[in-house]
Parts: sequence; structure tokens; C-alpha cells
Amino acid sequence: MGEPAADNMLDVINELLSHSEFITSKPYAFFGHSLGSRVAYELTSNFQRSGKPMPIKLFASASRAPHTKNNKASIYDLPYNEFIAELKSLNGTPTEVLENEELMALLAPLLRADFKIADTYYAEVIPLSSPIRVLNGKHDQISAQQLNAWQDLSQHPVDVSEFDGGHFFIHQYSAKMVKLINQDLLQQLN
Repeated sequence: MGEPAADNMLDVINELLSHSEFITSKPYAFFGHSLGSRVAYELTSNFQRSGKPMPIKLFASASRAPHTKNNKASIYDLPYNEFIAELKSLNGTPTEVLENEELMALLAPLLRADFKIADTYYAEVIPLSSPIRVLNGKHDQISAQQLNAWQDLSQHPVDVSEFDGGHFFIHQYSAKMVKLINQDLLQQLN
């Protein structure tokens, strides 16, 4: 909490790269939700460029392909009250948290940093040697074009699975998602 929040992808990736030997020491996969999907892609593309062992699969949940244009207005630099209103509209943060002024005074800078990365980061197209599965909520604000563009980022056919829900469909369908991920991983390992 005493450190400044990372507000650019390069800082996030450099921190993760400092742990690359540990991450790649055994067979592994990446799961990322929203911005986490783009972090997973960027880290994997760095691993590929440097010849590190690759993940057996990358699971990208609730995210446009990282090289596609963000079709939403930036929110990271909104005035405080408007920023909180946008967070409420996403339905991912409990109202009790958003209404707790002391807690939000601590969390808002971290959330703004995450949204700055999400709002401003665009990836270089590097087709990965790892397969990708895209998981998406049918009612999320991600276009079919943005979802299908994940195919540009893998040398394998990309699987897309849709769930009935919005951006945080993972809360409703966690058991189904875990089953699907486990099936994919078992298939990759056999």
C-alpha cells in the first residue's frame, strides 16, 4: 500500500518478468479476466520473444483482444464522483465498498492505475505458440470483432465460449468455467 500503483503495462510486465524462472519452472497456464487477459498476453509474448517455456494455454476472460481499439471512453481520469459512478455501473464492486469513503480513499488510486492501463494499452500482434480460449459474457460491451481478433494472437485455432451474463459473468458461472478450464488443460497435457 505504501508503493505507487503501476499505471502502465511495461511496469507490470517488468515486475512479472522478474519472477519468470519461477513461473516457467513447471507446466503452467495463464488465466486473466478483463485487464488480466491483456497482462497474460503481454507476458506470454515476452516469454515467447525471449525463448522461455510457454504456457500450455492462455485463458482470456471478459477482454477485447489487446491489439483492438477500446470502444469505451476512458474513465481513469474522471473526477472522483464520476469515477465512482462508473465503477458502480460495472456491477463488479460491492456497493458497501464503493460507499465506504475511507476504503475508497485507499482503493481509488489503485483502481485508477488499473483503468489507466486498461484504457491506454494496445499490444503488438505476436501470434503465440500457445493456444488461447476466450471466455465472454454475452451482455458485456465487447464486440464480436474484438473477441474474434484474439485469433490474430495465436498460431492455433482460438476457442470462444460465451456465457449468459455481463462483464462479471465469472461470478455466476465459476463452476462451469473451472470445469471447462480443467477439460482444456487435461486435453493439452495428454
